Amino acid sequence: MSNKIAGVTVLFYPTDNVIENIKSYIGTLGCLYVIDNSDEPNLDLLDYFDNDKVKYLHKGENLGISKALNLALKQAESDGYNWLLTMDQDTFFPDSSFKKYVECFSFISEKNKNIVLYSPLHNRLQIKNKNSSDCKYSLNEIFMTSANLVNVNLINKLGGFNDDLFIDEVDHELCLRVMKNGYNTLLFNSIYVNHTLGVEKKIKNRYIVRLYPASRIYYMVRNFLYIKKRYKKTFKKFIFKREVFYIKFIFKNLIFSKEKLMIISMLFKAFWDAYNNKYGKRVEIWKKS
Repeated sequence: MSNKIAGVTVLFYPTDNVIENIKSYIGTLGCLYVIDNSDEPNLDLLDYFDNDKVKYLHKGENLGISKALNLALKQAESDGYNWLLTMDQDTFFPDSSFKKYVECFSFISEKNKNIVLYSPLHNRLQIKNKNSSDCKYSLNEIFMTSANLVNVNLINKLGGFNDDLFIDEVDHELCLRVMKNGYNTLLFNSIYVNHTLGVEKKIKNRYIVRLYPASRIYYMVRNFLYIKKRYKKTFKKFIFKREVFYIKFIFKNLIFSKEKLMIISMLFKAFWDAYNNKYGKRVEIWKKS
């Protein structure tokens, strides 16, 4: 099964940690597509890997996550791969968890052809000795894009990742669309991936909030409004939970962020653009220094 799995890692001003992150899963893949959304290429990263296994693409601009993943989907289909592992640059599999992930995936996918999206649990802390020996899972969950295994042919037939969203909520929209079209998603409850989300704000010796730049908050809110508009009748429970999440999320960011006025400005723009159905890339994404 492993020789039928390709992977894609989307870069955006990558740090040195990316090399070790990629090493945690590249060995099991038949091919890895590295799509660089940075303004300048990061070709030095290729020195650490087998050039026959890595295919690097750099367009000189930020394509967004959805368009980058769609490029990888089309390339994987052209190259004859059945499944694609979608990875963020800040995500890695601890210990031997990716091997376990592929074993569980291979076992279940052979029996159930209706599952087109697989994912492990996400955890921001280093996980040790938490992987059980079996492949516990739950069906029809809605999860994040990073570390997903997606059925290349079926996802392409369903339209791929939504280019209108550019970045943020792309993962949730795809899960909802998959289920709305009669297919299933699967979440492994016994396998973890390490994934960094936002900038943690430490208060009273506890990490209680993740801060995001105003430009990212724009896309998060605007794209949630997109999803709400299209899926609120079919997935009422998810939309309600997500709405509660965003109310708390925005409140915390307005309290603890240093760019409160910019966040307020981006919130107005997000609501205005969603109301007027203006999607795609609308504001410049914050660049990592």
